[in-house]
Amino acid sequence: MLVILHVEVREKKIELQHRQRQASVAARQATRIQRATQTQHPIMIHQVTQTQQATLIQQATQTQQPLLTHQITQTTPQAILRHQATQTDQTLRKYEKPVTRIYFRVRFLNGSDEEKELVKSLVKKHVHTLGIPIRFKFMPNSYTGPSTIRIKFVSSGNSKSKVGLWAMDRNAHDTTMTLNLASTEDPARKQRSILHEFGHALGLQHQHQHPDSGIQWDEAALKRRVQRDKAIKSQYVDRIPCPVSEPYDKHSIMHYRVAVRDTLNLTKPVPRKYVFSKGDKARLKKMYSTKESILLHGSEIEIRTWVKPVSAA
Repeated sequence: MLVILHVEVREKKIELQHRQRQASVAARQATRIQRATQTQHPIMIHQVTQTQQATLIQQATQTQQPLLTHQITQTTPQAILRHQATQTDQTLRKYEKPVTRIYFRVRFLNGSDEEKELVKSLVKKHVHTLGIPIRFKFMPNSYTGPSTIRIKFVSSGNSKSKVGLWAMDRNAHDTTMTLNLASTEDPARKQRSILHEFGHALGLQHQHQHPDSGIQWDEAALKRRVQRDKAIKSQYVDRIPCPVSEPYDKHSIMHYRVAVRDTLNLTKPVPRKYVFSKGDKARLKKMYSTKESILLHGSEIEIRTWVKPVSAA
């Protein structure tokens, strides 16, 4: 008698637990359906009844909320659910790696409207399309606040720019980039000069000074042509250490034109380049691809560079 009673109690206890589990599942399903009708968040559907299918499909056709489907029955409209699942997948991929757009403030310290517009148009066309999260924001003439790049136009001497982070070493109102657009009437040469200096501002170094360039300069010939003794070694001859993973790129806009007569070993000249090369774009994307390479300091930005140069032409 006691054994029979014990078995009956156990069976009733198991039946009660089963009913509790059923009630809990039903409650969770009801909560899931309620959330689907009240929120815009994505829904994970594992098992749905025909009644729930109807509710969810109605929501899918009336709203833009995406659905992820893992198990669906033959009665479920496949096209609607596939379309919603695709939308969700695209949304997740789009926001998986959010890109923060960083702005460099740029001030013109002088110059004509024509010179300023030329710089703005070339930067917009060639720099803002490099595929990196960097934008140069040109401030109005009346602006005197903080800026990262400060451009001065000159009619003699060479164009030059501070390289990357080292522009921040300057006094808040000192020149960080010098552009001589008066030395030539050739639009292509002007474009090359502007993009070359903005390449420096982004952190790029001279490619003809790459350790693997293989160029053996004739310093006597360079002195006769360049007539700037101090610039011979710093801008031509000296090698700039660089990461092993960065190969030499003779097609880079950061490469000077090299005449055969200026070297001891070249048999073919290296012509000027007027646009950023594939190698330039790859280097910039690598430089700006991780949080470690972009460190914000208030409204400014830090850029990784090879070394700390005084200035680059």
